[in-house]
Amino acid sequence: MSDSEKNNKGLSADKAKDSSPKKAHRPVKKPNLSPQRVQTWWREMRSELKKVVWPTPKQVVNNTIIVAVAVVVIGALISVYDLGAGQMVSAIISAFK
Repeated sequence: MSDSEKNNKGLSADKAKDSSPKKAHRPVKKPNLSPQRVQTWWREMRSELKKVVWPTPKQVVNNTIIVAVAVVVIGALISVYDLGAGQMVSAIISAFK
């Protein structure tokens, strides 16, 4: 590659860099926590919470029991799998001793 080709290649790379759009530097906005905005947010939040359909105490107890049973069953399955896998690994290791 001749020197002129190297210079032309370098110039085209410089042009590509120069033609890329520059990002405008934007100042960081501080949150507007004026008392009026906080009051509006609080009022809207309370309004939305009134629309929520909350579960009855009976539903909460029922769902809690379901989750607890599921945790125990899955924990037992994982324990059985772990015990079986450990026994298999021990058997394989002892077979090659």
